Amino acid sequence: MQIVIDYSGTWQGTITNGSNIRTIDGAGTATFDISSPVFPVSVNVQKKDESGQMLTVKILQKGVIIKTESTLAANGAVTATVSA
Repeated sequence: MQIVIDYSGTWQGTITNGSNIRTIDGAGTATFDISSPVFPVSVNVQKKDESGQMLTVKILQKGVIIKTESTLAANGAVTATVSA
């Protein structure tokens, strides 16, 4: 499973894999691998700026997008969750 964060600015958030919570922080596009997903898997990401640019979170399973969420809001946040 992969988590892809796509945003031109800076962002921060968490990836929850079962009971494990990982803090993430970055800029631009980033990909995070989850080698042994424990459902539910949830991603919460928030912009660290007031840009009106699109922030998108994608969850992929075997290269196929199974969940995607986006926001254009300034300081906007998105949450994407998959249960299986």
